[in-house]
Amino acid sequence: MRYKRMLMILSLFVAGAAFASDFCEGYKDGYKAGYAQTAGAPPTPMNPVCPARPPRTSEDRRSDYDIGYDRGLKAGIRDGSH
Repeated sequence: MRYKRMLMILSLFVAGAAFASDFCEGYKDGYKAGYAQTAGAPPTPMNPVCPARPPRTSEDRRSDYDIGYDRGLKAGIRDGSH
């Protein structure tokens, strides 16, 4: 019984990390695109810090990458305009 419980918890962590990875990749790509669009040049070789993945709503059918991209794009536009 204990083994099954530990296996279930481990699989939840692995699944969560996979979704966070897609979200973060989208965030980074969106940030760079938004920054370049506003500032006229891509950001220096820095990688923006990926925020925590927001909870999904049942109505949102977009992928985690798309959600991350949209958030990153907005942040890149905001930071590129300074």
